[in-house]
Amino acid sequence: MTIPTDIPTADFHDKRIALCNWPPRVEDLGVPVPETHGLTLDHETDGLPGWDTEEAVAIVNDLNGKAFARTDFKSAYDLHEGSYINAADPEAIDFTLSILISDQAMMQMPLGTQVYLREFLDLDWNHYARNTLHPEVRVFVRDGDVVCYHPRLEWEQDEAAGVVYSDQAENIIDDLWDDDIRPHAEAVAAEFEEDGIGYSVDFVITTDYDYYLTDMAVDALYERDGQYQNISAPPGDCAHDYENQI
Repeated sequence: MTIPTDIPTADFHDKRIALCNWPPRVEDLGVPVPETHGLTLDHETDGLPGWDTEEAVAIVNDLNGKAFARTDFKSAYDLHEGSYINAADPEAIDFTLSILISDQAMMQMPLGTQVYLREFLDLDWNHYARNTLHPEVRVFVRDGDVVCYHPRLEWEQDEAAGVVYSDQAENIIDDLWDDDIRPHAEAVAAEFEEDGIGYSVDFVITTDYDYYLTDMAVDALYERDGQYQNISAPPGDCAHDYENQI
């Protein structure tokens, strides 16, 4: 398949996506981001990399006894076992990190030199139902401008509570967009214009109605088995969806 020259392509593991690269630039803009600490991985071991458990415990204590763990490119497939750390307990931390590392290795994700322990944000607006709801806004920035934004409100259709909470979350997103989230998205757009490629920028909404920028990815297509897909998936009806242009 031939891709038009005006549509950017990139590798799914493009280094610009890595958590070690973009947060410092975002923090300098005054954009709210979760407190994040790197935990060095020891690659001089047999098998999967190791880490300093005492250092990990100290970090979790600094983060008020809870943390969210991820690598440069991804959180765990099973968030509850491989990303959520609920106590500064050595055995619990080692268990969670071992699930995260093995999970990423199985998916052939680059592990890099660190894993990251981040401030734990309460994002579940649907505590009392079987399915969770984590309100998020995905903003697309290109050429120094915000081109579109999309609330991401995933919930099960059979959950009555999901309807109530998703409507409430969408209203909060609408209230926050013009005066709060959009100015920060515009600052990010201006800062990253020099990279010569667009980005998706994810803001999450906590149950306290605070918002944080938690993730960024290059806005481009990547190739897999001869097919091109979005790295940053916009909704299918988005006028700026590169997949719709090929």
